[in-house]
Amino acid sequence: MTRMIMSGCILVTLLVMSIFSSVTVDRNCREIERSTENIWELYTSGDIQGAKDEASGLETRWEKIHGRYAVLVNNGRLNEMDRVISRIYYLVENDSRELHSELTELEHISKGLRAGETPKLMSIF
Repeated sequence: MTRMIMSGCILVTLLVMSIFSSVTVDRNCREIERSTENIWELYTSGDIQGAKDEASGLETRWEKIHGRYAVLVNNGRLNEMDRVISRIYYLVENDSRELHSELTELEHISKGLRAGETPKLMSIF
């Protein structure tokens, strides 16, 4: 009987951790997507300083959450996001033509990360 209770507790703990990590990843990825949209809107409206501030804020937020995600998510996706996020500030600062493609790539990586971490019946069984 003790083994069943311990197994049940472990199962419930894993389930709660899975739901928590999925919700956290979803929320933070949505924030990243909003930041990419804000950077592009500020950049296209001519507010370069505002776009640089938003890009700097995105990089700061990413540094805070990157360490936590290393435990929860496939590290390959995190490395891709890290690479793109680290370039955005410099692309805004240098008025680069590649900014839109990098922001679009970051948005797609973020959406893929969200979709990959959302629990679905097919991915469980």
